[in-house]
Amino acid sequence: MRTAAAALTDIGRRRNRNMDETIADTALGLFAVSDGMGGVSNGAEASKYTVKQLPALVGELKTAGMTPERAGEILAGAVSQISDALYERSAGAVTPGNANTCFGATLCALLFAGDSAVFVNIGDSRAYILRKGKIRMRRITRDHNWATDMVEHGLIPASKAKNHPAASALRRFCGMPAPAEPDLFVEKIAPGDKILLCSDGLYGMLSDLAVSRILLAAETPGAACSALVAAANAAGGRDNIAVVVICAGE
Repeated sequence: MRTAAAALTDIGRRRNRNMDETIADTALGLFAVSDGMGGVSNGAEASKYTVKQLPALVGELKTAGMTPERAGEILAGAVSQISDALYERSAGAVTPGNANTCFGATLCALLFAGDSAVFVNIGDSRAYILRKGKIRMRRITRDHNWATDMVEHGLIPASKAKNHPAASALRRFCGMPAPAEPDLFVEKIAPGDKILLCSDGLYGMLSDLAVSRILLAAETPGAACSALVAAANAAGGRDNIAVVVICAGE
């Protein structure tokens, strides 16, 4: 799949440190967003480790003509290895005077296999797709937080999930006790489609419709990334912002 892509992170307007990281490796066909967990002491280090290790692990195993099923196996295996390594680092860092030390990060990644986009997600970073000719993007991933579970069990309405306190409590993440099991999604990609990977610093500030309009208006992936970050900051910029935009070639 021939693609054009760009990535951008921003500290936002309320944080004193940027814990979001991205991957945009068009040669490898690998793209990702990782958001270091703010509730743990080493979230920034966890996201940096995640985006450093993922290309190395994928690059060792990816082959020409790889099937979507094999791509999914590679990505899921990489998530497991990264998560277990972070958990071991957490266990080794805990001391009597520093019992809360922890390495935790989200990961939403995409690996192309022919004309298929294979997504893995663990945590609450997201993937969306905007099909050519459509005016509104569609969300691919599912958040792994307690608010999502509450919606699915009928405890709160979906309209309340975004700002519910349980939205920030992750059930799954890189660095959790084993097994770290990401969700896997496969989508056929056609020329003219646009894909967005992002952290909650973007979708927490902007509606899906607002993001869709920016993606439609932007002439290049780089312009889309800049416009999305600017809009999230204009809306308040409450968190770090990470975006990756991929456009499938015509």
